[in-house]
Amino acid sequence: MNIRIAEEKDFNAVKKIVRETIMEIYPMYYPHGAVLFFAEHHSDENIMRDIRTGIVYLLISDEGTPAGTITLTNNEIDRLFVLPSFQHRG
Repeated sequence: MNIRIAEEKDFNAVKKIVRETIMEIYPMYYPHGAVLFFAEHHSDENIMRDIRTGIVYLLISDEGTPAGTITLTNNEIDRLFVLPSFQHRG
């Protein structure tokens, strides 16, 4: 695994990780309205703004697949998502 700062060219990968994780995992823990809120909160505009600010990181698997993303603001985690297919691996 490798972690690097996300670039604008990584937008679709970050978006896919965020959306897929929210839509597949969150319904097991949150009511439908909350799932929709989280999906809207992590909008395209918010993701791209954070990428342009340089606070989004991308986790790349050993196979070269984007597997997770984290957004950090002043040592605070704002967004942390791992694709369901990469979860529970330690």
